[in-house]
Formats: sequence, structure tokens, C-alpha cells
Amino acid sequence: MDFRKPLLAALGVVAFAAIQFSASAALYRITSGSVSLTITEGMANSISEFDAYFDATKSRAETLSDTAPGNAVFVEDGSGVTLTDPIRPYGVVPSPFPGTPGSSRSPQKTTLAFDPADVMGSWTLSNDSFGFTGNTTKGEQIALTSMHRYTGPFTGVLIYGDFAIRRTSATELKLTSNIDFLNAEFASITNPIISVADNTLTISGDLRIDQGLFLLDSTATPGAVFGSITVTATIAPVPPPVIQQLTVDAGNATLQATNGVPASSYTVLSTTNLALPMTSWDIATTGTFADDGMTTNSVPITVGESIRFFRLQQP
Repeated sequence: MDFRKPLLAALGVVAFAAIQFSASAALYRITSGSVSLTITEGMANSISEFDAYFDATKSRAETLSDTAPGNAVFVEDGSGVTLTDPIRPYGVVPSPFPGTPGSSRSPQKTTLAFDPADVMGSWTLSNDSFGFTGNTTKGEQIALTSMHRYTGPFTGVLIYGDFAIRRTSATELKLTSNIDFLNAEFASITNPIISVADNTLTISGDLRIDQGLFLLDSTATPGAVFGSITVTATIAPVPPPVIQQLTVDAGNATLQATNGVPASSYTVLSTTNLALPMTSWDIATTGTFADDGMTTNSVPITVGESIRFFRLQQP
């Protein structure tokens, strides 16, 4: 796709133009939705009994001091506990963020922007080290809003929550808990079933005990199925990046852009001949969009040029 929006600025007889451009497939993002978790109790000491479920406003201290069963409806029967956690929509920044593991909450952001024709292939990878996902490379994620707790052989209760779903390989997703141990692997979802129909993304699969839970509780058996997960999300197309403003001074052209995919990379290309194919344009600079999808670049220019064009390319 080629999206273009010329923006002109002049300094004497010198003219500059900025052109918005995206060569990738149309990306989609999550605007709303929920995740349903069904967990079998008794699979490990730390998940021996579901105790309470809390909304997005509770602090860690309030979670510990509040009495069961919390403030949200959940279903408990012979097969385990089922609860539904809202997805934090793309672009919503939680507060407080990121919090201090072990003393406060660390609510996460939904940053996933994906190609509906290849969800896993277009989902940016997080690193996967023993027990933790995203410590050094935090890829895109789907963030949940709430948290819950279980009884166990710990002081008080063990808290799980501020969950994020991250991708670590072509066939595996991780459900990370970010309360007491940031990026801890609570569960893995191997070979998830993924479908996109109209404006709905659905992901489902088994929850398997992962290394992060095992590190906290040696009675947990890594790989054992202890529940299931279903993600049901409403999605919408991501608007292409837009160069909103271009200003020129004696030695630099400054470009301000928005609508980029948060934390994704981009390239600013430059040429004096608009007829050239994009492969022949010069790379003026590269960068990464901020969490709000915005960026500003100052590019050196040659005084006396009659004209120069810029393109913003997002892979």
C-alpha cells in the first residue's frame, strides 16, 4: 500500500516535501474484548484453591488485605474455576505503570498490531529465558486488566495478575504474570487455535504450567495442563503512520509523525527526485516509535538544494 500526504515547507527558494508511506500489509489492533480462564485447582500448592479476584483499581496491598471472594463474579465447579478478565484496549496506558514488582501492581499495555492473515507470523517475538518472558526483548502483547490470588504455602496468599499474552516462538504463546515477579511465565499456550472472522480475533488453547510458576512452587509440574484459555477480541485496522508536520531551518528538516505502531521501527527515506523508485532513495535516519505512536526526527539538509522529498516507511 502507498499512502501519501504531501506537506510542504520553504526556506527562501528551497522546498521540502514529506510523504507518508507504508509498504506493509494492513495491520489490525484490539479495541476491546476479554479473556476467559478456566483453571483446575489442586495441580500445585500455589494454585490449590482460588481465593479472590480483583478489578483494575485494587493495589497489591488492598488485594492482600481484602477478604475473599473479591469483587468480581467467578464460577467454581468440580472442574475448576472460570473467570473473565477484560483486555486493556490498544493505546490505553494503565496507571500506575509499570509499578514495582513485589510491592505494587505492574499493569501492562496492549501493544499487539497484527496481520489478520498471519497472526503468529506478524506478532513480534519476546525473548524466552528460564521462567521469564520479555526480560530483555519485550515483543508485542495482549494485556489483561485484573488480577487474582490463590491460597498456598506462602505468607498470606500468592498473587497472580497484570497478565500479558506474549509470543515466544512460531507455535507458543506465554501468559506472563507481572505482580510479584515481573514477566514470570505463569502458563504456556502451545499450538493455540487462532481465527479471525470479520472484526473478531479468537485465540484458544490449553494452559500448561510454565517455569515461572515452577520456580515459585516446586510441586508444580512444568508442561502439565491445568486449564484452558479463550481470547475474544474486537479488532479494527491500524491507521497508517502520518507525518503531521515538517519544519525547516538553516541546516535541518524536522519531521513530526504519529500513528506509528508503538515500539516498532521505521525508516525515513530521502531524495531530490520523486520519480526514483523507493529502492533508490537514501536512508536519512532510522528510529523507533514511542509508546504513544509518535516520533520526531531532525535530518541534516544541504543548503542551496532546490527541493528534497522525505518518506516515512514502517515495515
